[in-house]
Amino acid sequence: QNEEKLEELKNLEKEKNILEKRYNLLKEKIDTIIKEDVNNERDNGPAETIVVCDSCKKDIPVNDIKYHCQNRTNYDLCSKCYSKIEINVVDEDRYGKDSEYWSGT
Repeated sequence: QNEEKLEELKNLEKEKNILEKRYNLLKEKIDTIIKEDVNNERDNGPAETIVVCDSCKKDIPVNDIKYHCQNRTNYDLCSKCYSKIEINVVDEDRYGKDSEYWSGT
């Protein structure tokens, strides 16, 4: 009976070693991925936030100009919708495109 327990302990020790090796390999992979993400963000800047046009409700492409209304909270237009605003038309929902109400980024 002692031999059986000794054999069982040896098997458990082997399993423990295998699990520790797997854990260390996975930890190395995770650390590598985190370092790559940090380096990528440092080199390329933080990831862009997706902005949705408040008129047509489409995503504004990252490389497209986004027009932010300075007079309304979180109101943005894509360049296509911004171009449809009539010059100097000002009402409660829209502000003339040549006014101080818009900033393009």
